[in-house]
Amino acid sequence: MLALLLTLRGIAALLVSLSSSTVLLLAALFITLGLQSAQTGLSTSIVATRVDPMSRVNSLSWIRTLQHVLYALTAVAASLVLASGAEIFFRIALAIGGTMLFAGALMCTRISRRSAVTSSRADRRIGGSTAVKDRAFLLMMLGSSLLMLCWPVLTVGLPLWITESTVAPPAMAGVCLAISAIIIIIIQIPVGNKVVTLKHGRYVNLAGSIFLSVVCAGFVIAGETESTRVAVAIILGLTLLHALAEVLVVTSKWYFSTSMMNDDHAGGYQSIAAIGDGLAVAVGPAIMIALVGTGNTGWCLLGLTFFIVGVFQAIYSRRILVRTAERAGPSMAPKPEA
Repeated sequence: MLALLLTLRGIAALLVSLSSSTVLLLAALFITLGLQSAQTGLSTSIVATRVDPMSRVNSLSWIRTLQHVLYALTAVAASLVLASGAEIFFRIALAIGGTMLFAGALMCTRISRRSAVTSSRADRRIGGSTAVKDRAFLLMMLGSSLLMLCWPVLTVGLPLWITESTVAPPAMAGVCLAISAIIIIIIQIPVGNKVVTLKHGRYVNLAGSIFLSVVCAGFVIAGETESTRVAVAIILGLTLLHALAEVLVVTSKWYFSTSMMNDDHAGGYQSIAAIGDGLAVAVGPAIMIALVGTGNTGWCLLGLTFFIVGVFQAIYSRRILVRTAERAGPSMAPKPEA
């Protein structure tokens, strides 16, 4: 299935490289975004079923780090293509991207032959229905999906806010994206290595949500200052904090989604987890545009939402931890937290 998704994304890229139609370009982008969300859920499912539970988050951290390295290299290549202004280079870049996706699909088929995990259609249907009925999992994933709005905050909300409501130069948006990618590359794996229990995931998630709330409040302050230097300094500081917060909430979501699922029905559980990511990517930009239009009020509401979600998940996961300990016996009961 993963090979099929990569193949379809490759076909979409090649179609765009061979066509000059705007309609086809938009259709291909829409299809690609949908396939990418499905691919994310399937990739996490593969890791969850084939990697030791204690190493799942670490494995996903390595994958995300490598992805951001490729994103950075792709951004540099895209800048060179745009700077050239030649259409042929744009088409060549798309063709190369499509070819790489085909190569990835071929690698996936070879991996699946070596370590295939088989399941019947009945098993897959049961897995989907089991995940939908798992209230604890659904609530935790709902909260994590709201925290995933941190992505459009950086890619859409911040650039618009810098341009419309601050005295900082518009070029700061690109600088912030580059800094964020570098920070994620540096800290994602170390953070992933630390999250090995539900308690760790709870604290990491709460810290990330609080940091996101501070980032939103900081945007308000950046919009009120009249000094360009101060605005730039604030935005740079908030970018660093946002990158840390993003790593924390993404890592905790991985732990929640892989530790709370039924291992026999990983596909159904990870599909639900991926839906939240897909909604954040699809709906997030529209939310950010509306939010920037409301000014400081929008950022305050978003920051409050992040904070409430983080606190809710901390409390709810604590209850899950207590119930798990009670089933395991008195010796596993959680100790009072200082």
